[in-house]
Amino acid sequence: DNNWDVELQQVMIAGHEVKNIVARRGSGKPLIILGAHYDSRLKADNDPDPSMQNLPVPGANDGASGVAVLLELGRSLPAEMTGQVRLVFFDLEDQGRLPGYDWILGSRAFAARLEEQPDAVVILDMIGDADLDVYYEKNSTPDLRAEIWAAAGRLSGAERAHAAGRGGAHPARHPGRAGLCPRRGHDPPRRQAGQH
Repeated sequence: DNNWDVELQQVMIAGHEVKNIVARRGSGKPLIILGAHYDSRLKADNDPDPSMQNLPVPGANDGASGVAVLLELGRSLPAEMTGQVRLVFFDLEDQGRLPGYDWILGSRAFAARLEEQPDAVVILDMIGDADLDVYYEKNSTPDLRAEIWAAAGRLSGAERAHAAGRGGAHPARHPGRAGLCPRRGHDPPRRQAGQH
């Protein structure tokens, strides 16, 4: 519990029921949204073994790693903070290119229902790889990205960052001032049934 108000946001989008989980704490400004997706890919369509391509992707990294960080933040963030924090666990983010699906359905549903503009949004995705490289994500707001990287450098004792990176657009960021989506910077064959 840790003083979080938790709600299940259930909506239909693109013919699919989305079930986002939203935990809220605090009030006023700033409004900070921290998010991750909890779904994993229904089919390992990029698996090099055709016999595995109809199996689901386990999602330990692509899905669960960001969720693990949000759960720990929910446990460890101080109860008394200035402003408000929302921890958002997005559903149906990772099904694009599958028949009848599109990408980022959960975050689209969440963003469409935001009643106030966030001051910052941080999306955590694919951050639990055993050989993790986190890149500067190209769609992030530069000042927020720089602030987070500087804090991470101070905490880790190293200022290591990759200047080029990849990452998807995230609609929960668009209504707000700033956004960041730290994630692995390259695309290994991560859609394999036996991995992630």
